[in-house]
Amino acid sequence: MDIGIIGAGMSTVGFITNLKGSHEITIFDKARSAGGRLTMHSREHKGNIIKFNLGAQYAKAHSLDFKRVLEAAGCKTLSGTILDNLNQTIIKSSDKFVHRDGLHSVVKYHLADKKIELERSVTNINLKESMLSFNGSPEKKFDLIISSIPLPQFNNCQY
Repeated sequence: MDIGIIGAGMSTVGFITNLKGSHEITIFDKARSAGGRLTMHSREHKGNIIKFNLGAQYAKAHSLDFKRVLEAAGCKTLSGTILDNLNQTIIKSSDKFVHRDGLHSVVKYHLADKKIELERSVTNINLKESMLSFNGSPEKKFDLIISSIPLPQFNNCQY
């Protein structure tokens, strides 16, 4: 089956990890790199590299399968204390996972061998014909189209 996936984030990892059988998969993302909302940026400041997350800082493993996905990509259990400042309570941290290079590293690890076309914005989804259009490029036909992008972004597409 020829599958087109819109978005190169954690939900795409979940889909592909649970997909059975052999398929031709192409992933399209408008960004310059995979990771979706789990982006981490780094900047140099006075000779030091400063890293900061623009998305989630940690992930909670609600299932053994997701724990395996996180650990396979190099995530470790968070060691430390999390303070819920609003409620003035300590939050359990032993079920939360972090990655030293940011959670987008989980996405990059699991999609490393997949065909990803970055900086490709989907402009039209033709559900009747199972075709995707991109910024003036020819349409591409798929047996199955999956959208893993957040609803506000999806609503910007015409379909």
